[in-house]
This record gives sequence, C-alpha cells and structure tokens, in this order.
Amino acid sequence: MDRIDLLESKVRDMLGAVQRLHAENASLRTQLAEAEQRLSALAQERSVLDQERDVVRDRIEQLLGDIARVGAADPGTPAETRASVVQPAAATHPPVEAAAGRRPETVSTPFRALDGGRAGHGGDYPVNPVLPGLG
Repeated sequence: MDRIDLLESKVRDMLGAVQRLHAENASLRTQLAEAEQRLSALAQERSVLDQERDVVRDRIEQLLGDIARVGAADPGTPAETRASVVQPAAATHPPVEAAAGRRPETVSTPFRALDGGRAGHGGDYPVNPVLPGLG
C-alpha cells in the first residue's frame, strides 16, 4: 500500500506542476501578444517618422538646389565660384547620368553623399543651359 500511496502522491504533484506550467504558459502568451502589439505600434510610428524625414530631406535638397542656382546666376559671384557650384554632372559621372536618363547639366547638393547617390535622391537639379539660375 505504501507504494501505491507514494505513486498517487507523485502523480498529484506532477498534475499540479503541469497545471502551474499551463498557467505560466498562458501568462507568457499574453505578455508576448502585448509585446508584439507594442512592437507593431513602434514600427508604424517609425514608418511615419521615416516618411516625414524623407519629406524634410527632399525639401532641404530642393532649397539647397535653389540656393545653388541663385548663387550660380548671381553676376556678382566670382566666375570660379560659379563654376564650382554649377558643374556638368555628365563630366563626372557619365554612365550614371546617362543610365538614369538625367540631363547632363545638374546642380549637386551635399545630400548626394549622405544617401549614396540613390536614383531620385541625388540632390541633382536640372540647370537651364541658357539661363543657369532658372533651372
């Protein structure tokens, strides 16, 4: 009889341990679901911030391009300064410019180096060959 009582006791202990593990598992699943929701919310927030950053970067590039064009068209600017601001990009990157379908004359902004010169984000703006300041 002692052996049967001992086995029953062990079985009860094991059933109790299994029930505790089930409860812990349910609790951990709930915590995991909450963490996944928080992570999803953070990912969505980051996506919105990335889009806003891209809009700001594009606007800054546009403004820097406008400033460069105005500086290039300013008759009071020394010729060597104008020449360093407005350069034919085709002379420096002919295959890239031709492959991208861009006009050979562009004004580059400092953001070209920051984003690796990705197509569409190079900070290159067309230069009017007749009136360079009027893009």
